[in-house]
Amino acid sequence: EPYGPGDVIGCLLQMGDPPASVRQRQRITIKGVEYIVEEDVQRTASRGSSIVFYKNGVSQGIAFSDIWAEVYYPAASMYKDALVTFNFGPHFDYFPSESGARPCCELAQPES
Repeated sequence: EPYGPGDVIGCLLQMGDPPASVRQRQRITIKGVEYIVEEDVQRTASRGSSIVFYKNGVSQGIAFSDIWAEVYYPAASMYKDALVTFNFGPHFDYFPSESGARPCCELAQPES
């Protein structure tokens, strides 16, 4: 069944072992130009991790499994006159039934 206007698309990211890790970054200036250098580390798969998409609350199956143990950011790619609205929670039309699922708004905690 094709996607259409009014469809609610959900995305569930579940990290496995190891969880996401942040690469260290450093700012350097060379000849007056500032660069951000990222730590070069070997990528590691997060065993048991997955990304699942939902259409109007119905799982479309696992799209990706054993993804890299890195930090991920919500994004969408549109074509032509498409319109998208993000909802990072906590109130959803459809909430994933998987245990342990939390909305993005709970993950964004201010540093103390």
